[in-house]
Amino acid sequence: MSGGEPSSIKQLRFVRGRKPAYQHKIIRIYYFVFLLYAVSFFRKEATVLHTTLYRKWRPTDFSSVIGQKHITDVLRYEVQNGKTTHAYLFCGSRGTGKTTCAKILSMAVNCEHPVDGNPCMECETCRNIDQGATLDVVEIDAALLLKAETPPI
Repeated sequence: MSGGEPSSIKQLRFVRGRKPAYQHKIIRIYYFVFLLYAVSFFRKEATVLHTTLYRKWRPTDFSSVIGQKHITDVLRYEVQNGKTTHAYLFCGSRGTGKTTCAKILSMAVNCEHPVDGNPCMECETCRNIDQGATLDVVEIDAALLLKAETPPI
């Protein structure tokens, strides 16, 4: 650098025939991810890299949701009597069961044989929604999508 540029500007100097070290690391990471998917493809089963506990042990019916009886009773009644509305807004603080109730409601509404307002979990639709293998129900985490930061507690 000639000395006239700000100190935050850095130049990358390429040596003939050699790539910068950071490019080798990126290529290795992509290659590793490719290998994971290739192995799962040839084994003919989906390999999940990481499943969080709240997704692994998420309740599958309204009676299993703890602490939201007043909400789950209303949702179960609406599904039972076919009186669901065109939109629902689940709001509340973190960890109160918003996504869980929404997922159970989507399974119950799309279920072929609902049992007392709960999804049967035996039909193909319920299994596909539970596994996340259908495009009819997609779980989108808006906080991650918008890169929202939670305030410190």
